[in-house]
This record gives sequence, C-alpha cells and structure tokens, in this order.
Amino acid sequence: MPAVSIDPPLSVWYCDECRLPITDVNLGTVSWKSPTDLNPHDGQVRHDFPEKLFVLHKGACDDSRTLPKSYDLNFITGPLGMQVWSEFLWRGPKAEPMDFVPGVDVKPIMELFYRLFVPYYEQARRHFKAADGAGFLDGRTIFDEHDLKKFIEDSIN
Repeated sequence: MPAVSIDPPLSVWYCDECRLPITDVNLGTVSWKSPTDLNPHDGQVRHDFPEKLFVLHKGACDDSRTLPKSYDLNFITGPLGMQVWSEFLWRGPKAEPMDFVPGVDVKPIMELFYRLFVPYYEQARRHFKAADGAGFLDGRTIFDEHDLKKFIEDSIN
C-alpha cells in the first residue's frame, strides 16, 4: 500500500483559483468582495460582510479588480489572525451584540475559520464533495484531528 501524503497541519493551504498548494504563509492572501449594504435613511454602511472568501497565491492568482479586499495570509493565521476574523462576528466582551442585517450568511467566515485554524481541515475539505465525504460530514461542525487524518487517508486510497 503506497504511503499517503498528508500535509503538515495549519501550514499548507490550497489556492481557490489554481488549486495548487500554498506552502509559505508569506505567499498567500485571503481576498473577498463584500456587498456593501447602505441604510436607505442616512446612507451609512449597515454591513460590509463577505459573501465568499478566497485563499489565493499572492501576486499570481489574486486580482484586486475583482476581489478588492484582502489580508495577507501571514497576518490572519495564528491567535492574532483568529481575532482579526472574529471582528466580523463579535465586537468584544463589552460591546453590544452584533445586529446582522437579515439574510447575512456567516458561512464564509466560519468556513475560513476552519480552513485557517482546524488542523487537517484544509486538506480534508478537498475531498468533501466525494461520495464518502457526504457521509463523513453528516451535519458535523466539530472535527477531531484523528478523524480528519483518517478521512484524508481513506479519500486518497
């Protein structure tokens, strides 16, 4: 049986454009286009929430004309990065609760959280659409490292 190649956790991401690995955190970016929702009464921004986030090779696969907002991958990984992204969902322990505009979908932010902070999730997600992926996911939101590694191994073999 051939050896299964499993990426080191939280150190390899896959470009959403070319599908090739990003193995250096300094060579990646997370980009998005946010629909800005303005209050019709005063013209103030009510929400500027990403509809879809893309992990991309910086300078090769990113395009600021189509995805004008971005953070470098090295800025949004680790504990500081988790806090940066959590600003989309939480304003801190002393702030008022976030008042989301109806219809705001938090799935893109949560998916990025998992991609950046859950060991082995990034590589496993490449196999989620496979037939066995549907059974593995089955409404799960909590993934154990061992389970994700086994899922990757089973998907590759």
